[in-house]
Amino acid sequence: MRRRRLDFWKLLFPLLPIAACTAAPEDQLPIKDPPPFGGFDLPAPPTGGHAPDGTGQIFLRGGEFAFTGDLATGTATFDGAPVLDPTVGWEPGTLGSSGSYDVTIAGVNYTSSSAESFAGVFPDREGGGDWLIVASYTLGPDATGVDIATIVYVVCPATDFAPGGSVALDGVDRVALFMTGPADAEEPEIVGAAVTGTIRFDSGGTAIGDSITASVEGEFGAIEWDTPVDPGGGTVVPGAYTLTISGVAEVRCDGSLTGHEADFAGLLPADVGFADGPVNVAAPDSATLTIDGTPITDGFGAATVDLLYGDGAYFGWTDRSEPGPAGTTLIATFLMVEGAPADPTVVAGYVGAAYEDASGGMCQLAFSAELTGP
Repeated sequence: MRRRRLDFWKLLFPLLPIAACTAAPEDQLPIKDPPPFGGFDLPAPPTGGHAPDGTGQIFLRGGEFAFTGDLATGTATFDGAPVLDPTVGWEPGTLGSSGSYDVTIAGVNYTSSSAESFAGVFPDREGGGDWLIVASYTLGPDATGVDIATIVYVVCPATDFAPGGSVALDGVDRVALFMTGPADAEEPEIVGAAVTGTIRFDSGGTAIGDSITASVEGEFGAIEWDTPVDPGGGTVVPGAYTLTISGVAEVRCDGSLTGHEADFAGLLPADVGFADGPVNVAAPDSATLTIDGTPITDGFGAATVDLLYGDGAYFGWTDRSEPGPAGTTLIATFLMVEGAPADPTVVAGYVGAAYEDASGGMCQLAFSAELTGP
């Protein structure tokens, strides 16, 4: 399953950096005593920082982090990064095609002069002010054929934006983050950050449909989050349930399949293999539900589906490979249920399917679902 695509559905249930310049270190060092009588009072390098939470983008998380090695100057640029609407997903239309990044993390240089870019304004999940992100990323196969996503994010308060202006990274509300790893992984393999440097906004606006041209330069280093990602767990009670699927499909398409929603809108649950019926829910640990039963075998092509907890819901999928409408292939079916139902005997959720064509365009559909019992 291509998680970078299915992230789109996280928006349905409750898918980057900017420019900076900083003065050379020698221009910032206060002279204690003029040489040769003394030397320079070197400022201590930053030990860590904080990333704002609330955006829900691939690999992006909030919280405290600590640097684990040396810092090195890195840059990223964004030329005409479109400001997209987060309520309709992050892959519609044309992304900015003139981005770049050149970042060294733990002695390894990651660089591209042909990155794609986009921007967006996100509400803070905890009710604070809006965040602006500008991102530059590449996605492509490595030597083994695994799709690798490499991303530079800059996150700052939306009110910081002003054409022709610049903002200093501070590691509190303004930070640049670097991530790279398999695109379908929950977490990146390599993570870095910059808490000193400058974001430069050359032009543009932050309204949906605007575009932003910007750049960032900062001192990047490898980081570790101060606390491991703790998925926690929900309160769904294990036991025997009945799965009921209802409603018409909600469909969203992107890439080369943009505009093909009508080809999928008429699909019924049975067309994908979904059916009502008894299922059994087990909880092998606090962050996992395992569901089996005839509806799972028929609709997901597997004896069981493992649902992992995150963002207040349990989510899981199985890989598929079957012909679909409009020359597509059914590549996955998925299931989501709420993590903390108000009534423990009625658990709301969705079942869905993802279809892809030879050009990488995708259409996804979802049906309302409900588990009743035990």
